[in-house]
Amino acid sequence: MTTTHKRYNIAAVVAKPLPRPSPVVMERNSSNRRRLTIHSFNLARACIEAGDFEGAVGHLAVCCAAAPSEQRYFFRRGVCYTKLGQHERALDDMAECTRLQPQDPSSHAS
Repeated sequence: MTTTHKRYNIAAVVAKPLPRPSPVVMERNSSNRRRLTIHSFNLARACIEAGDFEGAVGHLAVCCAAAPSEQRYFFRRGVCYTKLGQHERALDDMAECTRLQPQDPSSHAS
């Protein structure tokens, strides 16, 4: 199932890896990337509240790609994978949480 939004086709965004621009270009585009991340995270939260965990995974994948050092996106996506019964993917995301913040006990999969 492809999750779509009025402006974004999430499957198309997730399918393509983000390019690695130069640091100058990255700095210039950081506000756009931040806005996309916040927007996708808000959509993911709305999907979770509505019980649409598959849609939330798509939005959180955008967040994880745009901000790979943010533990909370991987954690939420791991929880959604658990709700969908995709335990291997959930464990992968929880392992990423632990790698990003090993000192945080909430990032450890139990």
